[in-house]
Amino acid sequence: MSFEEFILEMVKIFGVAFGFCLVIMRLKQTDKIFNADHERRKKESTLNAYNAIRDSLREVSGELNSSLGLVANSGTPISYKSLERIVSEKSHRDKLIILLGYIQRLGVGVKHDIYDINVLSDLSGGTFINIFKRYEPYILNVRKQNGSFYAEADDFINKLSGIKNS
Repeated sequence: MSFEEFILEMVKIFGVAFGFCLVIMRLKQTDKIFNADHERRKKESTLNAYNAIRDSLREVSGELNSSLGLVANSGTPISYKSLERIVSEKSHRDKLIILLGYIQRLGVGVKHDIYDINVLSDLSGGTFINIFKRYEPYILNVRKQNGSFYAEADDFINKLSGIKNS
C-alpha cells in the first residue's frame, strides 16, 4: 500500500467516524426536542383536564359541604354521623363518588405520566388533599369491600402532600 492509498483510507475512516458522530449528535438533539414536546403536551393536557373538572369539582364539593354541614376548605375528616349519612343517602354518596372519581382519574393520569403533578399541585393541590383527607373515613369504609378502591388517588394525594411539604 502506497502512502497516497494510506492517506486516502485514513480520510475515508475519518469521514465515516465524523459522519457517525454527526448522526449521534442529531439523534440526541431529536430526543431532546421530543422530550421537550412531550413535557409541553403533558402540561397542556393537565390544564385541559383540570379545566374540564374545575367547576364541577367546586359545585359538588360545595353541595356536599352544605348538605352535611361541613366547613369549606377543611381537611378535617368527617364524623361518624356524616359517614352514616353518606352511606345511607344515595344523593350524598353519588356526589362523593363524583368528587373522589375526579381525584382518582387525575391520580391515574399522573401515574401514567399523562398529567403533570407539579401543575396540578400549583392549581389545586391543597383542595385535592383536603377533599381526600376529609372523606378518608368513607374511603376506608369502601376499602373494607375492596382494598384497592381509590389506590391511585391515595398515591396521588401522597405525592401532592410531599410536594406541598417540601
